[in-house]
Amino acid sequence: MATIDINDVSAENKLIADGEDTSEAIDKHVADWIAAHQAQYDGWLAEARKAAE
Repeated sequence: MATIDINDVSAENKLIADGEDTSEAIDKHVADWIAAHQAQYDGWLAEARKAAE
């Protein structure tokens, strides 16, 4: 199951509240989060691929 730490959610909410609310800014937030949590993200993808078999 995919879960995201509440601190990461809060950090994202703050960025948006501080004006980083365009699609481009949010896309960058996503890319930055994935880069910082690559192993977790890759695990989610592997789990989803396995479930799709």
